[in-house]
Amino acid sequence: MASSRQRRAVLLLVVVVLVAGAVDLSGNRLTGGVSPEFSRLASLTTLNLDRNGFNGTLPGNLMLPKLAQFNVSYNGQLGGAVPASLTGMPASAFLGTALCGGPLAPCANPSPPSPGGSKGVREEEEDRREICHEKCNCRMRPEETQSCRAKFQNRLAAFNRHHMN
Repeated sequence: MASSRQRRAVLLLVVVVLVAGAVDLSGNRLTGGVSPEFSRLASLTTLNLDRNGFNGTLPGNLMLPKLAQFNVSYNGQLGGAVPASLTGMPASAFLGTALCGGPLAPCANPSPPSPGGSKGVREEEEDRREICHEKCNCRMRPEETQSCRAKFQNRLAAFNRHHMN
């Protein structure tokens, strides 16, 4: 259960968003993942989450149509691909993180960020890859293995073309 102080902080945050359209939680020692619930704040123009202890990945379904300023810099445990909705932000918004793609260097294994839901696109593709490799490596004759791998590579290429453009 949230403490009285936490409830007041959340209420203040809601008021600030409604009035100013800005959230600045910089340097508050916040930890955990960046919540996809920020997408509910459609009028948000500024979201500063820099200098905290956020980890994991940025939500792939982060849709903030009015967002003009965004900053998650110096959250060293934040990694993965920059969501498509944030690729227009400057690279300085992501300094001191392990993020890649968008305005930053390309990801080593390019895959789109999670669009939300219980399993993201990346996790689903990894599941498909694992299933295909299990079949290719363990349950097929040699001539079927090559065909399975070719089909997998074609599906993966089509997937990347669709989601990376």
